[in-house]
Amino acid sequence: MQLFSHTDPLKRQRLRFALAVIALATLPCYLTGYVAVQWRLSQTPSATATTTATETATATSTFTSTATETHTATPTHTVTASITPSATATSTATPTSTHTPTAEPTATTAPSDTPTPTDTPTP
Repeated sequence: MQLFSHTDPLKRQRLRFALAVIALATLPCYLTGYVAVQWRLSQTPSATATTTATETATATSTFTSTATETHTATPTHTVTASITPSATATSTATPTSTHTPTAEPTATTAPSDTPTPTDTPTP
């Protein structure tokens, strides 16, 4: 399959014309890009405050197994106190019955309200 024939000059001329139009139509885009780059390069850079939030989550798992055998000599001194039984005097109260005689009540006279004479000097 041939795209164009070598023998038809009119088709070749149309193809050249279409390619030239496409090339000329893209020139403004290239020139605009070139001007924008040159304009940006002529500007001095300015400091800009930028806030950036960064969150980092780190999970770390560490397993360490260390077996250590340690021999320690520990002197031990034990004092044991003992109680020796001894004879103890024990007093036991023995109930006894004791009769204590009391005097019989006697009859007495009741006191009276009799005035007692007193000596009083007269003036």
